[in-house]
Amino acid sequence: MNLADRVRPIVLDQPEPKQNEHPAAWDLVIADMRERDRVGLERYGTRLQPFNSRNTLRDAYAEILDLAVYTRSAIAEAELNGERVKAALEALESNDVHSAEQYLRAIVGTVGRVSWPVSDAGGGL
Repeated sequence: MNLADRVRPIVLDQPEPKQNEHPAAWDLVIADMRERDRVGLERYGTRLQPFNSRNTLRDAYAEILDLAVYTRSAIAEAELNGERVKAALEALESNDVHSAEQYLRAIVGTVGRVSWPVSDAGGGL
């Protein structure tokens, strides 16, 4: 099965969104954008502007390539963690608590390293 076949159900077979207690994604993104603007100003001494001597298309393309690599890496980690969950459940079904715990610790190890330093505003990244 190729990547498109694996991703298609994730993208196409989605329920309608339901309102909940979490902040709107737009608010999170806007807060993150403000923080990125602040970091850029601090790091480069200027905000990002057109005609700043950089090739913005090349910069954007490099960022898109990075996004593709990060996304594929996250898919691979999710797939592996899914396999670990199945293995942990199988271990529990056979009363092998030690193995189940090892699988679950491996999952927590991958999830536990996630950090979002971009913004604290509104519970964002």
